[in-house]
Amino acid sequence: GFGEDIAWFDARYFSNTLSLEATFWAEYRLFHGLRLDVVHEALDAAPWVQGIQETVERLRAAGLEVWYVTDQPSWATDYLARWGIHDGVCSPASTRGARVGALLDARFEKWPGLQEKLKRAGIPPETVCHVGNGSNDIPIFEHVGKGIAFAADSPAVEAAADAVVTGGDLTGVLAHLV
Repeated sequence: GFGEDIAWFDARYFSNTLSLEATFWAEYRLFHGLRLDVVHEALDAAPWVQGIQETVERLRAAGLEVWYVTDQPSWATDYLARWGIHDGVCSPASTRGARVGALLDARFEKWPGLQEKLKRAGIPPETVCHVGNGSNDIPIFEHVGKGIAFAADSPAVEAAADAVVTGGDLTGVLAHLV
C-alpha cells in the first residue's frame, strides 16, 4: 500500500539527493507495525527475487556456503529462509507478535559484521566471494577474494568489483563462480 512512497525515496537515493541512512530510516518508518506475512508477500513480488532458488541450489551443489550480508533488518532477512539461507549479517530488529517492531540496530557498514563472522568461523576473507549492489559493499569487495556487483546502484560499485552482473536475475552471478 505504500510502494509509491518506497519508489519516491529510492529515486532520491539513486539520484544522490538522499543518503543511504536517510532513505533507510524514512522507509523503515513505513514498515513499523505491519504484519510480517504482508511484508513477505510484498517481497515475493520484488524483482530481486528472480533466480535466488536456482542460484542457491547450484552454489550449495558446488559445496559452497551461502550467507546474506545486508544492512536490512532481521525481519526482512528471515524471509530468505524459504531458500534455505539462514545465516548471515544484518541489522538486528525487533518484532512484536507477528508485526514489524520499532527497535532496530541499523548496521549500514557491512564489512565489520562480516569480518567478525568470518573470524569466528575461521574463514579467511580471501576465500570468500561477495555479491553486492551498494556503496556499503565496496569495503567488502576490497577485502574478499572476489567481489561481484549485481544490479549495482552506482558506477563506483561496479568499478570496485571484480565482475559485474546487470539485470535482475541472480543466476547471472553463477558464470563468475562455478
